[in-house]
Amino acid sequence: MCGKRPSAGLPKQGARGLYALIIRIASAQQLSIGRLGQRLLPPGVYVYVGSAMGEGAQSLRGRIQRHLSASKRMHWHIDALLAAPSVTIRSVVFAESSGRLECDLVAKLQSTPSVTVPAPGLGASDCRRGCRSHLLLFPSLPNERVEEAVSTAFKALGLSPRIVRP
Repeated sequence: MCGKRPSAGLPKQGARGLYALIIRIASAQQLSIGRLGQRLLPPGVYVYVGSAMGEGAQSLRGRIQRHLSASKRMHWHIDALLAAPSVTIRSVVFAESSGRLECDLVAKLQSTPSVTVPAPGLGASDCRRGCRSHLLLFPSLPNERVEEAVSTAFKALGLSPRIVRP
C-alpha cells in the first residue's frame, strides 16, 4: 500500500463513477470483518468493485486516493482487507459514470471462467441488487490478465476505463 495519496492519473476533482481495485494477496489472510465475522482469504488476485457518486472525499478521485492511502480510519469492509499483511493494490481500473453500475460490473466479472466469491457479503452490505459480494477471486489468471478482464467488462458497460498503478 502507498503511504501518501497519489494524484497522477486519477480522475479530476468532483468526478463520479465506478472503480475496481485489483488486489494481490501473497499469503492466506484470516480477517475479522465487522458483522461478517471471521473470513479466511486464500492467496491470489482479487477484484473489489465500488462506486463513488459524491463530492470531495466521496468523489471518484477521493475514494481511490483513500483506498491507496495506508493511513485511514477503518470504516468499510474493504479497509480490513487492505490493512492486512501481504495485501497490495496492484492497480485501479476506473471510469466516470453518472449511474451506479457496480452491480452490473460485478455481474460481468462473475461470468469470467473460474471466478469465485471468497467472502459472501463483503462490500455488498448496502447492495440493492442482491450481489453475493463485491469482492471476487480470480484464482487462475495472472495480474495482467485480470486487469484486461476488468477493462473489458468496463467497456461492455459502455464505459471508457483508465488504469492507475500505485
